[in-house]
Amino acid sequence: MFQNRSASLGELHGGHGVREASEREEANLERSKSSRHLTKKKSFKFGSRDSVGRRKLVRRPSMKSVTNMVHKLMIRMSAVQFPSNSAYSTSSIDRIDEGASYRKKNFDVAEEASSKIRRTKSMEVLSMSGLKNHGNTCFMNSIIQCLAHTDLLAEYFVMDQYKEDLKLRKGQTKKFGTRGEVTEKLALLLKSLWSSQYNSQISSDFKSIVGKYGVQYRGYAQHDAQEFLLWLLDKVHEDLNRATKRKYKANKESLGRSDDTIALEALANHTRCNDSFVLDLFQAQYRSSLKCPRCHQQSTTFDPFLCLSLPIPQRESRPIIVTTVFVNSSRVPLRIGVSVPINGTIADLRNVVSDMTGISEESLILTELYFDGFHRTFHDKQSLSIVHEGDNIYAFEAPTGLFPEMETEDGEAPVLADNKGPIQDTLLILLANCQGPAKTTSSKRFGLPFIVRVLRELSYENLQAAILKAMSRILMDNVSSQIKKQGLVFKLRVINGLPGKGALSPEVDHPLYQATVDRALMSCGSGSGPPHIKMIAEWDQETRVSFVKSSVLQERPEEHCSVREVESLHNSTHNVDLEDCFRLYTKDEKLGTEDAWLCPRCKKLQQGTVKRLSLWTLPEVLVVHLKRFRQTSAGRTKLHTLVDFPLTGLDVNTHVEPRAKRSSPESHSLGWGTWGRKRASSVSGSDENLYDLYAVCNHTGGMTGGHYTAYCKNPVDFSWYLFDDMRVEKISEHQIVTKAAYLLFYARRNVGSSSASESSSGSEHWVWRMPRFSYESVFSSRNELSSKEDTATGHSTSESCSSLPWAQGNNTSNRLNSKENMLTESCV
Repeated sequence: MFQNRSASLGELHGGHGVREASEREEANLERSKSSRHLTKKKSFKFGSRDSVGRRKLVRRPSMKSVTNMVHKLMIRMSAVQFPSNSAYSTSSIDRIDEGASYRKKNFDVAEEASSKIRRTKSMEVLSMSGLKNHGNTCFMNSIIQCLAHTDLLAEYFVMDQYKEDLKLRKGQTKKFGTRGEVTEKLALLLKSLWSSQYNSQISSDFKSIVGKYGVQYRGYAQHDAQEFLLWLLDKVHEDLNRATKRKYKANKESLGRSDDTIALEALANHTRCNDSFVLDLFQAQYRSSLKCPRCHQQSTTFDPFLCLSLPIPQRESRPIIVTTVFVNSSRVPLRIGVSVPINGTIADLRNVVSDMTGISEESLILTELYFDGFHRTFHDKQSLSIVHEGDNIYAFEAPTGLFPEMETEDGEAPVLADNKGPIQDTLLILLANCQGPAKTTSSKRFGLPFIVRVLRELSYENLQAAILKAMSRILMDNVSSQIKKQGLVFKLRVINGLPGKGALSPEVDHPLYQATVDRALMSCGSGSGPPHIKMIAEWDQETRVSFVKSSVLQERPEEHCSVREVESLHNSTHNVDLEDCFRLYTKDEKLGTEDAWLCPRCKKLQQGTVKRLSLWTLPEVLVVHLKRFRQTSAGRTKLHTLVDFPLTGLDVNTHVEPRAKRSSPESHSLGWGTWGRKRASSVSGSDENLYDLYAVCNHTGGMTGGHYTAYCKNPVDFSWYLFDDMRVEKISEHQIVTKAAYLLFYARRNVGSSSASESSSGSEHWVWRMPRFSYESVFSSRNELSSKEDTATGHSTSESCSSLPWAQGNNTSNRLNSKENMLTESCV
């Protein structure tokens, strides 16, 4: 029997003739069937009977044959991944393994089974799709591109690893999250980008689901990219939150306890309610301490952060150009350049103008003058932030006596009330000449402004004469006779008088006693210099040509050398780098009187408390928000300062709070663990805090409008690309650092794909194992599922969510976000 069995085996492997060939075919068929049952222990089995009734034996494949098969399969997959004209073409594969005879039809089958991106003749760079702008959604598009290039996050969604967490959270997410809808739409969008099968309907659906759970994102309003990033991460975190607790424990008093203990308790208290892959990547802790100025005890707290908002250092001073109008009308006004404190007041401006011109502060009137006449008058307590670059600021020197000198109606000279004070019952007038009605589109100011002080009892005729005498320098010779002949030369209009009643009436005996003049005097207020009114002399064109010298139209103030000096000084490069922003963020801050702190030991409100911020732990993905705004009493202005930031090797070690010498080794590693991966033990503590840039969200424009774009580094080919809605183009590294940088995305060095131990790039990158994606099949299945759900519930989901907590704005993002940080955008 053993001899027959040996003969049968010999016939299977090396027999001759037709019968042997037929048996070999059957044996090969049986062997291919048996390859699916390699887990069984037996090496032989009885097969079907042959033509003479003998039972054939079929050997299961040995380990060596299985190894060879896997080897050939890997070679075939390599052929699919690389183009035919590359070093890894089909001919190259045949040369590598001559024993493997690959027929063209077998290669075509494997190629057809692979994804679309692997069937291209030249290797395509993945995740190079733009995103359609659905109406002011470039803030959303830029954030999605940055998240799509966050390698670990993209792998988590594209490789469907999120589904396990979503399944575990399925019951709770109905109450606290978005029922997984935002997460599913985000995953679908990222899959479409990475598979190069993006369709505008996908991003439209994503926007719709975002608007469903974030009422502020409905419609086409402008939004801040940083605010949207935090909102989106918060919603996805709620959908994937693995924690089952919802209530936080009360924090214990920190006095007399070590930082390590307090930080660990704060972390445990937070993670019992918040535990998701989103937090594993983006979240870490910062340390905040308050030191009592009386007992010198320190109170310390530890709080989580998803994004570091860093202030941008600014200059201590700023330039302002002021045109000085002297009391002597024969002296041409002079433009001077002054430097004022960046956070100063109008009183500071008045002081420096006085020092430069020699005019006393009490005699200065600061106002604003444009082509159509006077505008604002400034008060000492106002912030200098209301004075913007390019504003036409004028400083008028007020005369202490009558100017021009003239007699009263009865021919007697006026008498001073005292040697230092002004003349009794006089009026100080700031005056400008305009052709046409003041503050209209047809109005055009000519000549230089001037200042007069007159008696209020003057008639209209004498008031006109006094004004013409003060401006005699610009009038033609021998106009006295024309004035007597014409009578009314110009109309006088009071600025900031009664609405619709600013014009002085020539029919009134004492026009300067009209109610509109009193109203204008009241608008001056304290701190604006001597009491005064602003007035416009309105000329018609024919009279101006007859009375005024033509050379007056080209008159300009003289310019002092200080103008060029201050402009040159402040136009010089103001070097700011990211390290300066970190230093300003962690700088000790002395709290003001309005921020008094209740010391837990003294049990009293303490003023002058010193506050200090520092980093306690660092996340795997560090998002840095550059606070490109300046908050003032007058509102917000955007900062266009160029912040230089490193593309590689950002070292944050100096800003991490040093640990106590006696702390345990475990206390040094307290922090937010990385999902599914441990850091390499060979990485030192200092190297752990090195970060490399992989994405930048840019904002161009101002606070009320602009445009968002993104610079992203592709993790497969390591090249940088610009994403401007649908437009995508390759850029060089020297184009990355610009004044438009708003959000910086850094990844911790030596942290790669969770499934690639050493490198997540090239052929080892997770994208080559990406499951096949078809938008058409997903879209059709989602429609079917949606229709079934609507039929089962009897109402639409958009109606059912209106009473839920997140529909009313009760979410974590409201606590994390600050409205003062908002940079809105609008796409042109």
